[in-house]
Amino acid sequence: MNLPVGDKFLVLFQRPSEWQIGCVIPKGSYQQLKEAPPYAYFEDVGRQEPVFAERLRALDDWKDLSLLSVKIERAETWYREGLLLIGDAAHVMSPVGGVGINLAIQDAAVAGMMLAKGLAKGHVDVRTLHNIQKKRMLDTRLIQMVQVMIQRASLRAEKKTSSPPRWVKWIQNKISQLSIVQWLPVRLFGIGVRRVKVRGLIDTQRRTS
Repeated sequence: MNLPVGDKFLVLFQRPSEWQIGCVIPKGSYQQLKEAPPYAYFEDVGRQEPVFAERLRALDDWKDLSLLSVKIERAETWYREGLLLIGDAAHVMSPVGGVGINLAIQDAAVAGMMLAKGLAKGHVDVRTLHNIQKKRMLDTRLIQMVQVMIQRASLRAEKKTSSPPRWVKWIQNKISQLSIVQWLPVRLFGIGVRRVKVRGLIDTQRRTS
């Protein structure tokens, strides 16, 4: 879940017994932030989201936090003879949307389906590896593009010193309430551009057993 708070942009992940919270900051600004205790920096977050207030006030040392340098990159070529890169080895994602693990699982599912026949015969053609990358590249590019847009928007918000006019906030609020605006990120980050369905593995196993 992504949560704007004043001039901050938070990325929240709810775990079974805890919350994991990330805060996007401009590159190179971490040392300046450390001049004040962390609870002071997150004070407005606690006011807007009281459920986190007590825990955020307990942050009195920056050693309690970890700095994660985010990169959004992808390899030009994911394969060569006898080798196929998937997941983080092929494309490094931002934590925004928590989508990295989903993409990795989808990579593995697609690779499994497309490699099964060749592996059963004892040989995988490089062309098959190329086709796996081609099939997964669209999702990777589009999701990385959306992550870059979200990251840039959050950094622009961080740099603003004044709030937008009330009418702008009203329009933003109405747009955010549209069902398609709420549905698209869930669809993109949760399922991907194209839904991956596992097919063919059972038939291949039966023929080779």
